[in-house]
Amino acid sequence: MKSYNRNKIKQLNHPYINPNNEIKISENTDVHESINFITDLFLKHNYNTIYISGLNKAIKKVVLITEIIKSKIPGLHQITNINSLENKKDEEIDDNKIIPRLSITLTFIEPSEEEKKDLGYQKPISISLISELSKIHNLNNNY
Repeated sequence: MKSYNRNKIKQLNHPYINPNNEIKISENTDVHESINFITDLFLKHNYNTIYISGLNKAIKKVVLITEIIKSKIPGLHQITNINSLENKKDEEIDDNKIIPRLSITLTFIEPSEEEKKDLGYQKPISISLISELSKIHNLNNNY
């Protein structure tokens, strides 16, 4: 088996990431419900930061949910981390399975200059683009 470098999960250096604002997405997660739930956390419950993560086949849902939320809510910074976990459940098998993991932090809090230099950093979408995306969402009326 190839050897892999394991990266520790990096998060923003803010104390705002906790179990209350960590959303774990699975293969069975309903995208529409997740978008509504996360949007409510930001807009109705005044959360500044949401941490979204998913493993393996759920990664595509994490990306989809994140991009839709960013297109609906202006001013969100994004920090993306890609790493892997090692599955040690089956001890009879010599080769441990490597499971890819994607974690995305969406925040209104201005990241430090060091965090902005990180490869996974994306600045907020411009308000004019969000306005255009809103029109498209309203025309298509779907996610």
